[in-house]
Amino acid sequence: MERSDLWKDLIEHGHALLIRVGTHVRLLNEWGYIRSRDGIVCLWPDKSQRKKQSPIVLRLLAVETNDQKMYLVTNVMDRSQLSVRDALDIYRRRWGVEVFFRELKETFARDRLRSRTPQHVVLELEWSLMALWSVQLLGVKELVARNLPPTELSLARGLKAIRNILQAVLPPPSKSLFEGLAALRDDGYQRRRKSVRDYPRKRKRENPPSAPHITRMTLQQRELWKQLATETH
Repeated sequence: MERSDLWKDLIEHGHALLIRVGTHVRLLNEWGYIRSRDGIVCLWPDKSQRKKQSPIVLRLLAVETNDQKMYLVTNVMDRSQLSVRDALDIYRRRWGVEVFFRELKETFARDRLRSRTPQHVVLELEWSLMALWSVQLLGVKELVARNLPPTELSLARGLKAIRNILQAVLPPPSKSLFEGLAALRDDGYQRRRKSVRDYPRKRKRENPPSAPHITRMTLQQRELWKQLATETH
């Protein structure tokens, strides 16, 4: 499914969008640059224009973070309903989901499932998620019991504590399971950049998205938009 088709389908079903965009997204407006009136832009691929489909009208937000500028688009046009600060807060919450995916795939080593049939793949993924959540919940419980913030949770240390208990048969483990879980607090050590570590293979490091490519609307595009708006009404 094309990006524009997906966005249009979500909007038509009454959903509000907040999506980060970069140079991979081509937008249009009347001026051809980011600082336009009210930040109004539209997503209107050539394919949609040939089919005489209306563009997707969006609001472009330039959000400042600590180290870079991000660009977000939304179909919520009213600033009182979605301010720039609210948009940044929502995007930061989304980042927590991304971190969880990374922990599942890398720390929990589930980037590749071992099952061979679709039914078993689903079961393997479900049980993997349940196991991961269980470790996190046990760890948070022990941190809170020791008046430590849950944000200092270290999944890698939690998994190590559980593995040590499971692997220790003789002699008895020096620490109980819950003592080990309580030690899964992040040590706060400032690690070196991963690029200098001696990994067997290095993954491609992509630069963060830059500003989206905005083109000025042509006279033909404006006339087509007016024609489609008239036909719609």
